[in-house]
Amino acid sequence: CAAHDVAVGEALVVCKKAGMDMKLVFDAIRVSAGNSYCWETEVPRMLKGDYYPDFTAQMMAKDISLGLALGKKYDVPQEAFEFIAKKYQEAMDMFGPDSGSAIPCRLVEEKAGCRLIEGEGKPDLYPGNSVCPESHGGCFKDWSYTTEINNGSYTVIHTGYDNVFKHFENPKNSDLQVELEYLRKRVEELEKTVAQT
Repeated sequence: CAAHDVAVGEALVVCKKAGMDMKLVFDAIRVSAGNSYCWETEVPRMLKGDYYPDFTAQMMAKDISLGLALGKKYDVPQEAFEFIAKKYQEAMDMFGPDSGSAIPCRLVEEKAGCRLIEGEGKPDLYPGNSVCPESHGGCFKDWSYTTEINNGSYTVIHTGYDNVFKHFENPKNSDLQVELEYLRKRVEELEKTVAQT
């Protein structure tokens, strides 16, 4: 997750600064090779300014240091992991060790001068948080998730969120023409969004 949190922060801030629809970005990556557990479970929080520390940056830094020590023991170069450790240290220096493990994303926001939320968030108890549930049209306001094992894979199930992919969940029972029309409309929306950026 540490590598994902660092990369996700950069990707999201680039998309936000490019004027992209952040809900559309979230949904597009969910069905791409770029998807991950971290993307599915942390990005909706980030997009409303919530870096809640259910797993702290300090705990993540400890795990990173264990990985670095193991690599050193077996003489394996770990330049990428060293970079990630540096980003976590920078984030903890700015927001504290008790900030959430996704806090490197907040660090990117700060350095780029670009918040992922829309409008002003309200600070809460947790370092780095400035929460705005109404951000992005409130689409992540009631978002949560659960998980299940599905055919041997760990699957994230979103709740309190409009699933744009519901048309494709059971293709055996869906009408092909309806699906094709839905796809055409989504492609048209995407083309308009790209043309505007």
